[in-house]
Amino acid sequence: TAEHSLADFVTDNGPKWNAGQNNRIPSIPAAAGSNGIVENLHGFSGSALFVDHLNEASAHYHGTAGRAFIAMLVKDTEAAKEQIKAMMQEFTALLPANVGRQAGRVVKRFALAAAALALAEPITGISKLEAYTQIKKCFDAWFKIEGAGDYETRKGIQAMAEWIASNAQSERIINIGNQTKADQNAILPRDFAGY
Repeated sequence: TAEHSLADFVTDNGPKWNAGQNNRIPSIPAAAGSNGIVENLHGFSGSALFVDHLNEASAHYHGTAGRAFIAMLVKDTEAAKEQIKAMMQEFTALLPANVGRQAGRVVKRFALAAAALALAEPITGISKLEAYTQIKKCFDAWFKIEGAGDYETRKGIQAMAEWIASNAQSERIINIGNQTKADQNAILPRDFAGY
């Protein structure tokens, strides 16, 4: 995504964004460099030309690689399952080991994407090393934002930090370092939250 996460798009219209959605649809930030979000121009003189070419080629060849990939998999489904399982384990070994339960589910999704892209090398020409490298970049960008902890814990800490920031100067929070003995014995304000 660009400036907004998928959670932002959903919650801007009112509904809540839940942990399950956050795990099933990880939001990967787009890092804009000198060519925008395009890292490699593949011989084109600018990112706009490359993106136009990519859009035209995608429209023309839409579905071609997917059908070829499925045909390749069904030739020997048991061998494909074993290859994917081995590649997922291989890729997972490149990632942080002690992640939480929710982040662990996301790790499996990235591992599956890396394994599928690596397995599709005869169709795409993308090597296993390149597949792992690029999917790991996506994982690292996601992990930098989301971390190893659970979504609810992060959201709870964020909500508390926002509440403290918005109420820090109100009478709901009292700085006892500035109080006299008489102030400390005074009746606390309504909705008092702490010192």
